Amino acid sequence: MKSRVWKYFEQSADKKNAMCKECNAHLKLQKDGSTKALLNHLRNQHKLLCSESESRSSTSAPAQVPTANDPEGSSTVREQSTVPVPLKQMRITGSFAPVAVSPTSQASSSKVKPSLSSALVSRLDEAAIKAIIQDGRSFGDFRKKGMQGFLQAILPGYMGPRRQKVTDRVDSLFEEKVAMLKVRLEAPTVVNFTTDLWTDRTNMAYMIITCHFANESFQVESTTLDFIHFTERHTAEAIAHAFVQCLQKYGLYDKFGKCTTDQGSNIVRAGKICDRMQRLSCLGHILHLVVCHGSGLWEATDSSADGVNGDSSTECNESEDEDDCTEWAEEFRTLPLSSEGTKKIASAITKIRRTAKLFRRSTRAADAFRRDAEADTLLPLDVKTRWSSTYSMLRVYLQRYPDVDRTLCQLIQDATSDAEIKQLRSVFLRQEEKEVAGTLLAILRQFADATEMLSGQNYPTANIAYIVLYGLRQFLSAEDVNDTDRFLRRRLLEQLNKYTFESTTFNILFYKTAAFLDNTIIASPHLNLGDMLDVQNHLKNEVAWSIEQETEGSAIQEATSNSGAGASSTDEDDCSSTVSAVNEGSKFLKFCQSSGITTRESNFNAIRSSARGDTTKKEARRKAADQLSLYRSLAQQSFRLSTSDFWSQNSANLPELAELAKLYLSAPATSVPSECAFSAAGFLKRKERCSLSSASLEKLMFLRDKFD
Repeated sequence: MKSRVWKYFEQSADKKNAMCKECNAHLKLQKDGSTKALLNHLRNQHKLLCSESESRSSTSAPAQVPTANDPEGSSTVREQSTVPVPLKQMRITGSFAPVAVSPTSQASSSKVKPSLSSALVSRLDEAAIKAIIQDGRSFGDFRKKGMQGFLQAILPGYMGPRRQKVTDRVDSLFEEKVAMLKVRLEAPTVVNFTTDLWTDRTNMAYMIITCHFANESFQVESTTLDFIHFTERHTAEAIAHAFVQCLQKYGLYDKFGKCTTDQGSNIVRAGKICDRMQRLSCLGHILHLVVCHGSGLWEATDSSADGVNGDSSTECNESEDEDDCTEWAEEFRTLPLSSEGTKKIASAITKIRRTAKLFRRSTRAADAFRRDAEADTLLPLDVKTRWSSTYSMLRVYLQRYPDVDRTLCQLIQDATSDAEIKQLRSVFLRQEEKEVAGTLLAILRQFADATEMLSGQNYPTANIAYIVLYGLRQFLSAEDVNDTDRFLRRRLLEQLNKYTFESTTFNILFYKTAAFLDNTIIASPHLNLGDMLDVQNHLKNEVAWSIEQETEGSAIQEATSNSGAGASSTDEDDCSSTVSAVNEGSKFLKFCQSSGITTRESNFNAIRSSARGDTTKKEARRKAADQLSLYRSLAQQSFRLSTSDFWSQNSANLPELAELAKLYLSAPATSVPSECAFSAAGFLKRKERCSLSSASLEKLMFLRDKFD
């Protein structure tokens, strides 16, 4: 007989789960068909008491008790005893026994919970899982006490997805989105990448790969391609192998454009190992080297300048690769004090850094500063791996200099020893040092603005990279009456030229070409005549090569079709005689070549092949020159159009240039997409989620930008 318990539950289609009609809770059914779990749910959650025998159908015979007159118990029915309960405090529910209801819960029990359909619950669960993935929530967030109260307030009866359901859905979503991304990446003809390495709190290494391409409308699209967990040491060979596997997985091996990375030695070597990995140096890291080497941010004046207590202030962020931090820190530590100007800068920065550390390490100094500044925040402290942290430290220090000065004076008055007074006085900035810090801040502000422009993710950055570098060079070339300003500009200009314009490894021509292919920039004065000539010669070769490849492919296809048609139109005897004649002729030519004899036919073939090749190259270069001339004319007429609209409208007239524009205009100038992904990964792998597995982290990082 079917249990009466199904009056309160609805069985799923696969008969593995049941949903309570009272609260929409999902319960797993036992394999033997027992309804004990369902009965316990009714008893504990809804105060409906019943037993297995009481829950059976009313058509079943009642239990009989044997007596003296009726030993078999066939005619006497056992009477059930119940505790008498007032009628007002009883709730009768079908075949279930009456349950006493307390007066305090009587009012709430009169409210009937709304019944939610399975379709609505599924839709709400899907939205909740999407929120968990996008916001980096834990899988059991919706089952926590506070969230349950919120859900019951806005939609009574909805409980949210369980942890296991979220885990299963993340796995299925990962497979679905990977398949969709493979289809999406079939359309673009060229794809650019960024990649970087990251180590989490538990020293587990990961590699991120992001892809960037222009769609048919020349809009740049970006997405996370893969987030890979390294189970072994991340050497150059392992990085190259993982990169190639990712390219083959998505069918992008023959669509590789450029890959923007930092200056890490293992990634640089990986680019040399992988022949497809044409690397671009991240401009953010290039500017970091320029600022640190040019301004002397980490040139210490003495051994005690590293900190108030003599220990080093250098700390690698947990999201940084350990090898890179060590390499950069060692490089900066060995910088010499080359001049008097460098010593002034180092002295001012060292005192500011020691002041920031004093407020962080002394509770008395921190309380005094908060009281004088009437703020809860302290001075930020910089790290060697981020020059922008030094810029932020200088900016906040100079903004709050009166509060800092007042706090130090108060600490000196309250000091109890001469050593403490001497230490506090050593961090006071003299007027000359304050002016040096102000001059340095004004110059670094230009680099901060340049870095912010190049770090954008909602617009192309390769086309503005050369303009930014050109603007920095013009700014640093200007002379000023201030000796410190003149010294800083000259030294930073030397480093900027060293790492960009005069570097043999930095591809400055790539960024010039990207600026040239932007119709809004080509008419600007930043591209001088020499730059224009370099770019046009480069593009002429690129376009001519594309035309040659297309012409040769068409010629081969035509020759193949003609030879096939000719062979099919001849008789079998003629065909066999022709083949034998060709074989004999080939043998004769080989004999002549081996004997050193030059035949008229071989000379004629060589001359004809050379003439055909020269004609093809000349024709290709002529077509390339025509396309460049047409592009310059159209760009000057349409400089008000956006870059994507311009190329969408003129791609038919400039076919080869349009394909090159997809390469140059979609390449990121910095590895910011990878860095931002690591920030998200650090939040996902926070201390509160230390049990998150590496496999789940890989899937969550892949899915985080797939719902936009």
